[in-house]
Amino acid sequence: MIALRLPLHSPLLPKAATLLALMGLATVLGVWSMRFMAPAPLPLPVTPMATVAQPTGTPWRTVFTGNGGALGPIQLRGVVAGNVQDSIAMLSVSGTPGRPYRVGSDIAPGVTLIEVTPQGATLDRNGVRESLTMTIRPLPARVAKPPSPPAAH
Repeated sequence: MIALRLPLHSPLLPKAATLLALMGLATVLGVWSMRFMAPAPLPLPVTPMATVAQPTGTPWRTVFTGNGGALGPIQLRGVVAGNVQDSIAMLSVSGTPGRPYRVGSDIAPGVTLIEVTPQGATLDRNGVRESLTMTIRPLPARVAKPPSPPAAH
């Protein structure tokens, strides 16, 4: 095998090292100048959210029961009455946990919340108005104070 040996005291060694260092410096300067002078990236286009179409046909809750989507009782659990459009009623449909509904929301097919007052809410069931009133539970009776311990003599 032929070995290529450069003597350490060769006059070309400092020139080669200088050339190599200048090439490295030129590379670093080129890369960083390209990064600083590159145009700003364009913003991503805003795409509107797709609307979900409501399914048509037989509601899922009637598949096994066959009750034709009969709606059970609606109970008023609470109200947050503000101005007309920002009022909210907490309603429980057929014994389910209460859900908040804004004025104008559809609670079930054919049932719409049309008014919320501090005393109750009004529903529209297929053109027939139905009023729900808040039932206020009485506060628990006050607990008597425990007797004070006897004084030490």
